[in-house]
Amino acid sequence: MWESYNKQWFMADDAITIVIKLLHAHNCTTVLEYGTNVGYLANKLGEFKVTSIERDDRFYAEAKKNCPNATLYHGSIEDVAPMLGHYDAVILDAQKGQYLDHFKLALSHTPKIIIADNIVSHKKKLAGFLEMIQSYNHEIISVGDGLAIIHPVRNHDRS
Repeated sequence: MWESYNKQWFMADDAITIVIKLLHAHNCTTVLEYGTNVGYLANKLGEFKVTSIERDDRFYAEAKKNCPNATLYHGSIEDVAPMLGHYDAVILDAQKGQYLDHFKLALSHTPKIIIADNIVSHKKKLAGFLEMIQSYNHEIISVGDGLAIIHPVRNHDRS
């Protein structure tokens, strides 16, 4: 089913394996994904209750076919995300130039963990985001296009 799509737009399978392990390790059951594309990741996370937001009309239509068990929203993250409640995990995988704003929105969902894709492949474009997460407990994993794993408790908030 996925052969007809450009896999370079998908999170790498080895990165997805790590994401699934992280979600289990943090006892996550609900996942909010910013940036559905055609639903590859949402489909692979089928054991979790996945909600995903996609603004592109064509990608949204494909995602509706590809991940029937996920809750999909069509629209901009800035418009849809503020209407959504708590999620155990938030995955950032939309417009790289918006990661800083998307991270701030993600915090409003009070997640246990925030995972950002493309951290290594888009390092220059994500410089402001990478600088901002320095004040949080985080790690960068060089798998796929690179993952940032962020725990939403700021370093100086911990006793």
